[in-house]
Amino acid sequence: MRHDLPQLIGAGRVEWDGSAGEVVYAFGFSRRRVSRWERIRQFIFDRDGRACTYCGAVDEPLHCDHVVPASRGGSNEPSNLTTACKPCNLSKNDRTPAEWLNSQTR
Repeated sequence: MRHDLPQLIGAGRVEWDGSAGEVVYAFGFSRRRVSRWERIRQFIFDRDGRACTYCGAVDEPLHCDHVVPASRGGSNEPSNLTTACKPCNLSKNDRTPAEWLNSQTR
């Protein structure tokens, strides 16, 4: 959940749909529901301090990376997700962190 959610609700920019357990962002007259994946991504970014867990970068676009790649059976559970900057995530591709780090030292 976003850390600034109470302020956004107070400012009338966000509505909370308690019955569905979802946040509805209000932009003018249009609304969009925040997907479950977006909520998970924001949770992972917050949990990891909005920094790449591989190189520590904070000034790069962030991706939510699968530690064990989904293509190799990895899940979307928070325990298998981590924050990665765009360069690290694209470089890691479909490898585990150990495989990726091993390839970087050669």
